[in-house]
Amino acid sequence: MFLFLFRCLFHYWICDRDLFWFLQVEIWLQTFAPGSGTPIHRHSCEEVFVVLKGNGTLYMAETHGSFPGKPIEFPVFANSTIHIPINDAHQVKNTGHEDLQVLVIISRPPIKVYATSVSTNLHIDIICVSVLSLII
Repeated sequence: MFLFLFRCLFHYWICDRDLFWFLQVEIWLQTFAPGSGTPIHRHSCEEVFVVLKGNGTLYMAETHGSFPGKPIEFPVFANSTIHIPINDAHQVKNTGHEDLQVLVIISRPPIKVYATSVSTNLHIDIICVSVLSLII
């Protein structure tokens, strides 16, 4: 299992193709501290996540096109199950007062993630330069 720490986000790889030779899925456990979240992003795979504990907000693109439009807010809480289609812009934020913990399943690894600049709608590859990597 691998752990990455980035901006109050703890990211554990539970199953992936490198550790367990899974070719079609990866499974992660992510924990967001209160007030933290992901950047606005999209990726080249489907994503399903199940909220294990805590509360937060999912911001999903209004449309599936290149210009996602105004985000739609969805409250998420324990036992919520969310599907993110391929290439849909979205963001997850912990808007609660305790940790938000989610189990994430992605299709077709390795994941290719693109951050979205709100002002220009340009996509850039996310580069995590201040990432702590530990093997557990």
